[in-house]
Amino acid sequence: GSVYAGGKKEKAEMADAAKVTIDQAAKSATEKAGGKVIEAELEKKHGKVIWEVKTVDPDGKVTETHIDAESGAVIETKGKK
Repeated sequence: GSVYAGGKKEKAEMADAAKVTIDQAAKSATEKAGGKVIEAELEKKHGKVIWEVKTVDPDGKVTETHIDAESGAVIETKGKK
């Protein structure tokens, strides 16, 4: 019972729940926050599966956008210094 196997299974389940592709999530995040996507990953937050997309604008400001992986709705955006 390795932790790794469990993590794999959970990732697979999260991917199943995600109706929104990484490309769609990236597009939503850049439309909302601007800039370029530097990182995107599936996370379990807010009791649901979300895309956590990090974008960086031309000034170097990083924004994290949480997107509902099922509906594609933007849940929240957080600016980072």
